[in-house]
Amino acid sequence: MSENKWTGAVVYARYSPRPDSKQVAEVDTIDAQFAAAETACKRMGIPVLSRHHDRAKSGRTLDRDGLWDAILRLSAGNLLMVTKLDRLSRSVAQYCSIEERALRKHAQIYSLNGEGTLSTSPEDKMVRQIITSVNECKATAGAMLTKARMRYYQKQGRRMGGGPAPYGMAYDVDDRKAMHKVPEEQAVIREILAMHAEGVSNRGIARELEKRGRLNRGRPRWPHDLIRRILLREL
Repeated sequence: MSENKWTGAVVYARYSPRPDSKQVAEVDTIDAQFAAAETACKRMGIPVLSRHHDRAKSGRTLDRDGLWDAILRLSAGNLLMVTKLDRLSRSVAQYCSIEERALRKHAQIYSLNGEGTLSTSPEDKMVRQIITSVNECKATAGAMLTKARMRYYQKQGRRMGGGPAPYGMAYDVDDRKAMHKVPEEQAVIREILAMHAEGVSNRGIARELEKRGRLNRGRPRWPHDLIRRILLREL
């Protein structure tokens, strides 16, 4: 279908800033994405039918109300317009599912960056899947880097997010962004590391701590998943 035959655009935007980012990338904000889509629609001579967005939502989850509202709004001859394909999804499987739902409604995904969305040919479909695969790899690598950075910051005594402090640490009374080591819990962590070095499994370590009467912050039970998290952070 040529540009002048599209009946209108359902615009979707997603913005998920990094929690440790000090600056906002203006080109990726919700308003900037909407503005770029509106400019494109004027050039193409089609109306913006509706605008939908998700803020602070990962592109690797489908738990996004804005995305589903946009898909439900689609009808025959519509474009589901985004500035980049990774705004829709950073997962190949999820992207294919979204695209299939659009095609069922005789609508089409349209990226302002092109990215293989200008036609439904087999060649362009392959381009879309390759680009989405690259986006998925970037997201996975970013998640791994974030986890490694969080473990590093925790070991350095820096608070990451809310919730209770990790085992072995406590929040500073005067500075809630900082943490300090708890001697009693650090002694238990040394026991955990010693047993791990001897080849004891996580479940085995948990059972041994319970047998020794070591308390998990006042509780006698030691979940093996807690042992795993401690080892991931300490090793």
